[in-house]
Amino acid sequence: MASSSNVPTMNLTHGEKPEKFNGNEFKRWQQKMLFYLTTLNLARFLHEECPILEEGETNKEKVAAVDAWKHSDFLCRNYVLNGLDNTLYNVYCSLKTPKELWDSLDKKYKTEDAGMKKFIVGKFLDFKMIDSKTVISQVQELQVILHEIHYEGMSLSDSFQVAAVIEKLPPLWKDFKNYLKHKRKEMNLEELIPKKEKKPQANVTEFDKLSNDVSEMNLSAVVSECNIVGNTKEWWVDTGATRHICSNKWMFSTYKPVEQNEELFMGNSSSSKVEGRGKVILKMTSGKELTLNDVLHVPDIRKNLVSGSLLSKNGFKLVFVSDKFVHTKNEMFVGKGYLSDGLFKMNVMTVVPKSINNNKIDSSAYLLETSNICHVENQLSKKIKAIRSDRSGEYESPFEEFCLEHGIIHQTTAPYSPQSNGIAERKNRTLKEMMNAMLLSSGLPQNLWGEALLSANYILNKMPHKKTLKTPYELWKGHKSCYKYLKVWGCLAKVEVPKPKKSEIPDVHVNTIIESRNAAFFETIFPYNKPSETSTQKRTRDITFAMSSPEASYWKEAINSEIESILQNHTWELVDLPPGTKTLGCKWIFKKKMKADGSTDKYKARLVAKGYKQREGLDYFDTYSPVSRITSIRMLIAIAAINNLEIHQMDVKTAFLNGELDEEIYMDQPEGFIAPGQERKVCKLVKSLYGLKQAPKQWHEKFDNAMISNGFKINECDKCVYVKNTQKGYVIVCLYVDDMLIIGSDTNMIKMTKQMLSSRFDMKDLGVADIILGIKVSKTSDGLILSQSHYIEKILEKFKKYDIRPKKTPVDVNLHLFKNTGIGKSQLEYSRIIGSLMYVMNCTRPDIAYSVSKLSRFTSNPGENHWKSIIRVLGYLKYTQNYGLHFTRYPVVLEGYSDANWISNSKDSKSTSGYVFTLGDKAGEDFLEDIPNWSKPVLAICIHCDSQSAIGRAQSHNYNGKSRHILRRHNTIRQLLSNGIISIDYIRSKDNIADPLTKGLTREQVESSSKGMGLKPMK
Repeated sequence: MASSSNVPTMNLTHGEKPEKFNGNEFKRWQQKMLFYLTTLNLARFLHEECPILEEGETNKEKVAAVDAWKHSDFLCRNYVLNGLDNTLYNVYCSLKTPKELWDSLDKKYKTEDAGMKKFIVGKFLDFKMIDSKTVISQVQELQVILHEIHYEGMSLSDSFQVAAVIEKLPPLWKDFKNYLKHKRKEMNLEELIPKKEKKPQANVTEFDKLSNDVSEMNLSAVVSECNIVGNTKEWWVDTGATRHICSNKWMFSTYKPVEQNEELFMGNSSSSKVEGRGKVILKMTSGKELTLNDVLHVPDIRKNLVSGSLLSKNGFKLVFVSDKFVHTKNEMFVGKGYLSDGLFKMNVMTVVPKSINNNKIDSSAYLLETSNICHVENQLSKKIKAIRSDRSGEYESPFEEFCLEHGIIHQTTAPYSPQSNGIAERKNRTLKEMMNAMLLSSGLPQNLWGEALLSANYILNKMPHKKTLKTPYELWKGHKSCYKYLKVWGCLAKVEVPKPKKSEIPDVHVNTIIESRNAAFFETIFPYNKPSETSTQKRTRDITFAMSSPEASYWKEAINSEIESILQNHTWELVDLPPGTKTLGCKWIFKKKMKADGSTDKYKARLVAKGYKQREGLDYFDTYSPVSRITSIRMLIAIAAINNLEIHQMDVKTAFLNGELDEEIYMDQPEGFIAPGQERKVCKLVKSLYGLKQAPKQWHEKFDNAMISNGFKINECDKCVYVKNTQKGYVIVCLYVDDMLIIGSDTNMIKMTKQMLSSRFDMKDLGVADIILGIKVSKTSDGLILSQSHYIEKILEKFKKYDIRPKKTPVDVNLHLFKNTGIGKSQLEYSRIIGSLMYVMNCTRPDIAYSVSKLSRFTSNPGENHWKSIIRVLGYLKYTQNYGLHFTRYPVVLEGYSDANWISNSKDSKSTSGYVFTLGDKAGEDFLEDIPNWSKPVLAICIHCDSQSAIGRAQSHNYNGKSRHILRRHNTIRQLLSNGIISIDYIRSKDNIADPLTKGLTREQVESSSKGMGLKPMK
């Protein structure tokens, strides 16, 4: 019998079996497998050779011991092989002993792990927190990475770990980040994490209301730094503060006492009384004014505080560089400040305690004028004899007294005749033209006109005058000026980081505002002078570009999410490519999904097959996309408003991946995700993928089956509308590719519908409908509103028309448009504007229908007048940007309005007709030719028309040759009248709301017709 030293004893209570090794994280798998084999008393067989019996050995105990060793050796080899993935099992199953197997794995993958330190460090450097995840979960992910660094033998101090966590906080936490950076107390990672757990998301809450859930840490941050005796006229920026606080009542331009007792609680359990609140206007040293709203008046506070988080919420950007900071708005410089006593003090000149009267100038402006006069006399040692200006009514009395006192003749121009002061007016014109030229050539925004004007004046003072042949600078200073430091205005400038501020691995570039004497100017590069197509592009098509961009971490997360969805959905299987078949390529598409207000909603990465290589009849047979009509969506909104129904919204994640393929399609493995050891295999698509011709059709069929199997019926007029009726109520589902509206009379039915959809597909519940297809749905006390104000703003910004003059009508009735016979002007941009306007027109703005339809006829070759007209439409949209389509709870009455003009185009003698149908009180459909069957009421539909001859012709069944030009299909109207489906009534032209669809109208007529269609300003 074999001894115990030779035969291992099997332990039945062994540890958990490790997961299969797939080629990744070998060191971790090797340790787990070694622990597992140790619990089985088989670990030694990984390193020992098999004992060899001598020839002719007859000792039964030795023979039995060797046989037992071989059996245990076989078991050890079996456990290791079973711990490998199927792809690796086929590679290593030929090795006969566990020692050979273990050594082979160690030799191959240990060398690959040699550079693991570099990869882990790179993973740590690339890690960036995002706002869409909780901070605690992301901090835990970062802790795991730090643990891996420690596991690889690299040690990091506690202060470094804390600084790394603070630096990697997401963008919405920037104020809390700045607060932690300026905190003097040292802390470790364990002390920092509880602070994050208790820290509310102050950047996404309303800062202008001091809510009860603000933590004590924030309150102490407000008070602990400001209860220090200081100059009460100074203002300090505190990034941890949640409110603006002022101790001086006289600084308020508007003030309202607090009606109830309100206190500001300190971090040391003490409190200060809040006596009032109001508005404070700060005059910055840059000349700009900074208005602070809802400032608390707390007399006990010794320092006036400006909340950095509130500034950020209101669009200001704070940039902290070394011991100073700069704050900007819309990339325009506002002011700056410096670090003093642990807080940043703002450079403030004065506080404006009251609003400036337009007719009177205050004493400060008068003193400024007189000080300028004294400055001129002191610098030139010459007395001023006369001053010529306009009527100067705003400071006539004090300035006249000053001139009389000093013997200065004050000459004024005649009323409304600035040309009398020709020298000054000519200089103003020169400066204005220089300013416009500088802004135009550099491409910088119009809000930098002040900086451009100052630079223009500076340059003008360096130019010689034709009379004296000297520059104003030389006459003023007494010596010639230097020109070598002049640079092209608006060009790219870069500043080298000072050596004490340099790091070992510096950032590639940082966009900021900084004062420096060492700057490099690139006078041929103008960052803002770019075509609109590139500046407004939201899509990135190259994976290399995406991974090298500053947003690489967001794109990487989106790619991983897409691959995870594909693998979970079993979209493909890896196979060998059959002979005679060809594969489709694939590529990554990156796109930012924007919110209605223009901010980034999420980053989306799509793996798209190159479907353009598919052959019809072989790779696909039929194609279409499940898109509900926008008129159906408006109709459903109207029904929801009339019956006070609930409207919810859901989104299908990776919708096209759910479709089942009937065809046999092969695709290359995606870039960056090629399976190791299977590089020659291809993906056989089991389910549809984005980019395939039949992908939308397959998805719709899958969705159809799911809805029908759950009791929904398909609407006959719109195949993307599904209805389900029960005794409890009804629910309607409207599908638009992968977005859907769920409208119902019963909350439980809506909830059950959501649960059913979530069980069938990977859904994202968006709750109550807010934005659908770029249309904002707003609920009011008496109905619903559809609006596209943010989309209109996006159009104006995209085509750089935001500064155009607003217009009160969309059409100039005095301008007649004809085909352009000359050279076209910006045809591509014209076409893009027409496309954007058509979407607005079809969704929520029928009042621009006539102008858009008219202008779209000249898309192939637009001329100067066509551009004037399209700019006018954009100006009208700017003027009516806050208009929305109102749906109210009126009785369900379906009415139609029809109108046609008389030969709108004299060239071809054609007329324009327009139609509007309203459900209840507001527009449900415009430009209808056939009324949807599913919206027909029991009673006859009344159609209003302002042409009595047309009404008489429709009601008469007599035929004469004068009507032979009328198309035969229009005879259907007589059949509908005879069957009682419709009725036609006369209406006056001024009451016909379809009138603006066929002609240009006056402002009063446009407003009246728009109001009749339910299009009016939102409150």
